[in-house]
Amino acid sequence: MTCYKDTTFCPYYFRCADGDECKRALTKDVEDAAFKWWGKDGAPIAIFVEKPSCFKSMYDLEWFYKCECGYEINNELYGHLPEGECPECNNPFSSFALLKKEDIDEENSKD
Repeated sequence: MTCYKDTTFCPYYFRCADGDECKRALTKDVEDAAFKWWGKDGAPIAIFVEKPSCFKSMYDLEWFYKCECGYEINNELYGHLPEGECPECNNPFSSFALLKKEDIDEENSKD
């Protein structure tokens, strides 16, 4: 079957750490170009149905949530903090601090 640029595009790019630079990102620009190439709605665009092996979660790599008690959540599944309470101290998840892993690594290296 013919598909746009004979390439498989990635709909997961917006959650990928390398998504801004990915040549396979299924962006609006790619969709618009495919429409122009095809000449009408329904341009055949091949997409990954699962995250490709090159996928790096931006949530897992860069950000995490931390409770006052030290409990941490790397929330790749949701991309945001779920509702509920800390299993260690019962603080609400909404009180967790959002931290960048690089900042914490720098702090620890100073000690």
